[in-house]
Amino acid sequence: MNLSYTKSDESDYLAETSSFSISHDMFGDLTTVTLGYSVGNDDISNNTDETFQRSAKRQNFRLGLTQVLTKNSLLGVNLETITDEGFLSSPYRPYRFSDGTTFGKAPENYPNTRTSNALSFRLKYFLPYRAALSGEYRYFHDTWGISASNVEIGYTHPLKANWIFDIHYRYYTQKAADFYSDLFSREGEQNFLARDKELSTFQDHTFGISVSYEFKPSSWQFIDTGSLNFSLDHIRFNYDDFRDETAAGGTLAPGEEPFYSFTANVIMAYLSIWY
Repeated sequence: MNLSYTKSDESDYLAETSSFSISHDMFGDLTTVTLGYSVGNDDISNNTDETFQRSAKRQNFRLGLTQVLTKNSLLGVNLETITDEGFLSSPYRPYRFSDGTTFGKAPENYPNTRTSNALSFRLKYFLPYRAALSGEYRYFHDTWGISASNVEIGYTHPLKANWIFDIHYRYYTQKAADFYSDLFSREGEQNFLARDKELSTFQDHTFGISVSYEFKPSSWQFIDTGSLNFSLDHIRFNYDDFRDETAAGGTLAPGEEPFYSFTANVIMAYLSIWY
């Protein structure tokens, strides 16, 4: 059983989340069932408007099943449902509109409820020489019309007694929300309007490597073991219907800019100690 509480406080956002999960082994420890629940309460403000105060509540329900298939293979299935209620957009981000002669911007307007469902399958196969292959597929759908899926494959290889190397590739693709558009035809064209690129149609590719070194210091009696860990992920994002307003110094007409894309490198290094 696990219990956790987290709190994040920013100048314009206060988030508090409580989480609970419990796991139970069955059938000679060949099957593990996990249930989880989280609830979060967020307070949203605006650094440019002292009168702006909004709130949002988020709930997360999780069900997981881990099954030993053979002595070398392991299957994990996870189902997750998330419900959001309240202010779910950004107080700063506008949408843009143009009728061909008039161009303008106005604050976004989102629905105040959202329900998301995700189902994932993860398979791990242990190779005879202590290495392992892994594969994952995840499908996501919500009441805003977004549907997404990702596929990930990985290979883990230990070297001698202390080193572990890992390489993985992930592909993600997403269909846009029903009320998203890069450029609306007029102000207030529909009830809900958004221009958040995270609600658009896009794909991303992730290539990653990681390495860890485990040590057992005999001179430090209070430490059982420790590890040094390093990882690098290279991510490429390509958007199909979100345009780059800054292209050519912002001189291009709305709707004529190139579609947005960018790359990111995520580096992580940390030390873990068990005592």
